Amino acid sequence: MALSDREDFPEMKLYVALCQDRYEDDLIKIFRKPERAIEFCKRFMEDNRSRHSEIEECEIDGWLYHATYSSEGDCVRVEEVELDK
Repeated sequence: MALSDREDFPEMKLYVALCQDRYEDDLIKIFRKPERAIEFCKRFMEDNRSRHSEIEECEIDGWLYHATYSSEGDCVRVEEVELDK
């Protein structure tokens, strides 16, 4: 029996951290806890922003976290996704 055929297999929520920086390829990481995904994004911004840039957090419907860290649009976000049975 395939794992996806099991009726007792619980649905799983995952949290996708997406980091977009104009000097690097987009970075996508998957987490099981939203707090860890958000903390990852915050560390990414600190490591990649210039000392003259400010981090601006904002709420956007459908995303758990969103922030920009440059005037050129570099940003991070966290989304919740649910795996189906």
